[in-house]
Amino acid sequence: MAATINSTKDANGMISGYVVNWENVTKIKSTKRAMDQVNSMMENAPVNVLFADKDSFEITYANPASLETLKTIEQYLPIRVDQLL
Repeated sequence: MAATINSTKDANGMISGYVVNWENVTKIKSTKRAMDQVNSMMENAPVNVLFADKDSFEITYANPASLETLKTIEQYLPIRVDQLL
């Protein structure tokens, strides 16, 4: 559970009370943990992983293995690998 406390003010700008909001963050934390796990797998995968925009074909993600592979053929690419993302 997470709580947020905000003050309420009267017409003179003086604090007149507080509002407490409770939120169940179990699902949020579980989703973040799963996203962190997938991110770690992508970053540490020994194979090349690239994501590209389906319309522009612009590369939006390349894991370290991909960047290392692309460096071996960088001389044939239109841009340097460090400019890819």
